[in-house]
Amino acid sequence: IFTIALNTKMQAVIFLPVLAMIIFTKLKNFRQVIYLLLSIIITEIIITLPFILSGNFSSYIDMYFKSVGHQPKVSLNAFNLWYLVLWDLNPQKIYDKTTWFIFSYKQFGFAFFMISSFFSLLPLFLKSLVAFRKKIIPENYYELLFLSASMVTLSFFYFNTQMHERYIHPALIFLFFYAAWARKFGLYALISVAYLLEMERVLMFFKMPVFVYDVILDKRYIAILFSLAVIAGFRALYIS
Repeated sequence: IFTIALNTKMQAVIFLPVLAMIIFTKLKNFRQVIYLLLSIIITEIIITLPFILSGNFSSYIDMYFKSVGHQPKVSLNAFNLWYLVLWDLNPQKIYDKTTWFIFSYKQFGFAFFMISSFFSLLPLFLKSLVAFRKKIIPENYYELLFLSASMVTLSFFYFNTQMHERYIHPALIFLFFYAAWARKFGLYALISVAYLLEMERVLMFFKMPVFVYDVILDKRYIAILFSLAVIAGFRALYIS
């Protein structure tokens, strides 16, 4: 399934470390590694075979790797970190290659995302090592799994440039399972509210008065809610 997802959308690669750790804890012998690799190869062949037979494989590769970067703006309706950094500016009208100090906004965003992802995955990595060595699943492992996966997605949405509002969707799914598994609903409630306000600010579905969108649903206020979600997520990972 992940191979199909990766062929559909390059951004699915952010889930690879989480998936790798899950597989790492489940593998019992080298034969399972071979079966896993064969399933990936066969799936990839099935997906790409029509392009190979029609002589369009190079077009498939070009389409895949050139499917990102078409809208090189700091934000594409994702009310994230950049609405706070560029408080009096509009991130949707600023190119992410614009230099900030010595690096571009895009480079800063990617660096922040990588650092945040590292700390999002570190507790899960340590637990996975324990699971692999002892051949048992540690206590609260799946709770940590769902929380780590949600934090990677939230970090991707919150720190990177060129983000659409919909890129927060996977975080909501992972947080739902985290809340149900751990019986802790605060973080899920917070990010659900932030998501609801973001979508209403973008779509204006309820057709409320203009001052509601300009004042009460100010994009920067919604960005603050997502900031609180990031802080609360790391608190849950390392303190709770």
